Amino acid sequence: MSDHVEELDARIAASPELLLLDQQWDPESSLIQFADGEDVYVRAKATLIGSWGRSGSWRWAWPNESLPPAARNASLRVKELAQLTGRTEFLNENAFPATTVEARKLVAAACHHLDAAGVCNLDSEQAVWWFALHDIEHLRPLDALVERAAETAAEVLAQGHSVMILNALRARFPTLKLELIGRDLRGRPRPWAHDLHAQILFDYDRLQTHEGRDFSGANLSHSRFDDSILRGIVFQGGTFEGASLVDTDLGKMRSALELGHFGIMSHSEWGCCGSATAYRI
Repeated sequence: MSDHVEELDARIAASPELLLLDQQWDPESSLIQFADGEDVYVRAKATLIGSWGRSGSWRWAWPNESLPPAARNASLRVKELAQLTGRTEFLNENAFPATTVEARKLVAAACHHLDAAGVCNLDSEQAVWWFALHDIEHLRPLDALVERAAETAAEVLAQGHSVMILNALRARFPTLKLELIGRDLRGRPRPWAHDLHAQILFDYDRLQTHEGRDFSGANLSHSRFDDSILRGIVFQGGTFEGASLVDTDLGKMRSALELGHFGIMSHSEWGCCGSATAYRI
């Protein structure tokens, strides 16, 4: 189902504006609206696939008696996957154990089978509800959402979330400008990050102070990273074109910098622990 997961990612990336808006679902009409206050930007037909419980379980929508009959009936086609795949979990009437990764695979298979045009999820306190979308209709221009898109894209990067979402937002909102000034974009500190006894291991790159982050493929062009920390981050096949990197700590940034793909400096010019001081690409 790996191909289906790639399809799922593509379906999410096709409509990143949905991530910026509140959702209003009517199970009787199967319509879902994406709005900012009273302003409805997008409308679609929605099939509730199922829900992933935060305790670590998946439950299909079709046998869930807490849902309205219309929502359950709309989801019945998911059962056909049992015969097509030979996998009995598609017929499971009760919640069953599933990690987030496993839940995404189930959603991906369902979206593929339903030939969904898009996909979205709705967060609640106890569960994440997944919908397959059809007949997606845009009702108003997205210009008013550019600032919100920029804030969301910045947080996606700051929290180390999907580069795919970052790039999708930038593609949908071409005028979006990333502002990440004075931010530490490394992963979470490891328990030994401030242990002076481990300093020699840090210096010789035998031990990392922070969890790794991979920004490979990220479109970071025309963004501001002044006074930010990108030390040790993996970055391959992406771009910093036109970005402002005044006093940005790029020490030990891996792969692309070492290969000189940014048009900044070669690795020998950079030095193992240097930073880009007052330098613009």
